Amino acid sequence: MLTTILLTAFVCGTSPAQTQRATELDRFVHLTRPRIEAQEASTTRVVDDVIYVRADAETTPFDDPADLEGMSLRFTRKDAVTFTATREPLQYDEATGPLLGTFGRGEITKPLALPFAFPFGNAQYHDAWISVARGIHFSESPALFQNFFDALDLLASDAPLISPLYDFQDSMGSRPSVFVKSSASAVTITMRREFSDRIDFDLQVTLFASGDILFAYKKVRGISWGGVVVRTGDPAWRAQRTLLGQTDDPADDLDPAYGAERPMLDLRSVQVSRLANSSLLEVRLRTAGAIDVNVLKDGASYTVYLLDSVNRLELVAQRGHFVYRVTNATERTDTPLARVNGKEITMLVDESQLALKDDRNISIWAYSNSFSTADSATTTFNLGPIAPPLETDFSTLTSIETARPLVETYHLPTVNVNGVWDRIHRDLGLREEEIDAVAIYTSFLSDIILTPYGAWATGGNPGVDGIAPHASTTNPRTPSLMHMNSLDTFSGESATRILMHEMGHRWLYYFAIEENGAPSRSLNPVSPHPAQFVQTSSAFGNDTSAMGGGAFSDNHDGTFSTPQSQLLMGFSWHELYLMGLARPEEVQPWFYLRNTQLGGEYNAPLGITVNGARTDVSLQQLIAENGPRKPGFDASQKEFRVVFVVIEREGQPVTDMPELRAPFEAAFAAATGGRGSIRTNVFPAKTSGKRRAVH
Repeated sequence: MLTTILLTAFVCGTSPAQTQRATELDRFVHLTRPRIEAQEASTTRVVDDVIYVRADAETTPFDDPADLEGMSLRFTRKDAVTFTATREPLQYDEATGPLLGTFGRGEITKPLALPFAFPFGNAQYHDAWISVARGIHFSESPALFQNFFDALDLLASDAPLISPLYDFQDSMGSRPSVFVKSSASAVTITMRREFSDRIDFDLQVTLFASGDILFAYKKVRGISWGGVVVRTGDPAWRAQRTLLGQTDDPADDLDPAYGAERPMLDLRSVQVSRLANSSLLEVRLRTAGAIDVNVLKDGASYTVYLLDSVNRLELVAQRGHFVYRVTNATERTDTPLARVNGKEITMLVDESQLALKDDRNISIWAYSNSFSTADSATTTFNLGPIAPPLETDFSTLTSIETARPLVETYHLPTVNVNGVWDRIHRDLGLREEEIDAVAIYTSFLSDIILTPYGAWATGGNPGVDGIAPHASTTNPRTPSLMHMNSLDTFSGESATRILMHEMGHRWLYYFAIEENGAPSRSLNPVSPHPAQFVQTSSAFGNDTSAMGGGAFSDNHDGTFSTPQSQLLMGFSWHELYLMGLARPEEVQPWFYLRNTQLGGEYNAPLGITVNGARTDVSLQQLIAENGPRKPGFDASQKEFRVVFVVIEREGQPVTDMPELRAPFEAAFAAATGGRGSIRTNVFPAKTSGKRRAVH
């Protein structure tokens, strides 16, 4: 049975950067895992014109749910920083002791006085704090993760931490109920929570006066993220460094035009090392002058390519701080994974995050912005034998002794939309020029729930000139690939509205307009969406664009009002022109509001009146920057073919597929005044395809 999650506000992740990330993810998947050959047995099935594909390493990579239920992990203290970790049968104390408390809104930690001095690392602790994130900390104000993390994040910090299954602060699985049982020799901390039918856990941590630690996993259900961690905070393990490659770069070889940034961007040396004989690599850059993020221009970056762009490390200056990006990983702000200390930058990356061969050429570029290379240096090194993984696989562990942090993290799968399309193309013989969009759903949670986005789409290539940089009549047509989240995330009108929105990104809102003789993003200043202050009244019916904007009534006194209610599933005349569903002469001037407090993307709030200065816009301003649309209205495509795909796990087939197709077809026809239609029954009644599996 599907359960609906109601989202108060929809945020779309569509952008050129998202499309690039999707492409890089697919490249990474196929570099690290050979492409499935066509002769392999097909697991794809088609039921009522919905395609069901298997979740696997091609379609949903990085799937690694917590697999700890029914076991215990014992950490026996050997010295201040060394533990022997062993897996044992479940040892759970049913006498949990009284409730210490639950976490209210805004509450981060609860204090716990220990009945003995607990030895951990090079210190002894009489007090601990239990966090909302299921952590046991030894400071009153620990720095908690604000979003999802991986093993490197847990390893890089020097703050002592113990957790049987760590979480981020506002996760749907955080806020446990905490019970404590104390004696002179041990403290047992029980953490429990049951969240609807999704998340259910019952965990125990026992701290012994000897410094030993015991984790017990009575129940771990519906948790596909977080991490096991025992970290004393001693950083000495990172000093175990094996040099793999090094090169020096000439001094003062930058253009003087870089001014005050010049010494910061002047690379002097590059060094690559392996840490602790593990899969952890460190790239160390040294510059001519001490680096000050407040002097660097926004966008200045230190970028490392290992072999090619699919293996990219970037440290980017943004608004007075640094953002660290690793291809196919979450970007992080001011993280210990990338440290700046005077003239030196260190970047950490695990080999598992890279698609590498035995020999790697490493090229380092320092950018003053996205387009200008300030300096570069190259070194060549050999990784040597395969190193032990950085993480510990606790579910298969027998015994391990180590002085470095003991860590394992769990991950929701990432939907590889290009891999899904490859699978459909391979199994069903669908051709790119025949399909306009692919609406991809999962029957389970994926990592999109850990992002701000509810859905996103790649634009593909509709085979049109004059609408977007990625659209062209000279390049092959390709479908728009729409990541629509899980089947139970949206329902009813919300599901239809979001389908309309993502389908609209096939053509919209990538354009600029001409203003005062120059290109302008006045209509879409933040993302490929109209700003809330843009007039986007629907061409047909009393509605507003599914893409954003508002249906403003001009009160002729400097104020503008929006209606009390609308479906937000229309398209405006200028949008229909870009879609090939309106003639240029049908597009009357529209406007946007200056000097208003409305936001830079999505729909304006309903039922409000705002002040603003009206600025009219004509279609000619759009054509001046993008050229005329080709093909024009008379020759443009009017019927669009969309396939619906559900990714399902093996042994967990979808049996209650919600009705999505018919409402979408009807809404699109209404929004276009019947000029355009969506066809979702793309399969003929009979097929001779040998590899089409219909059940």
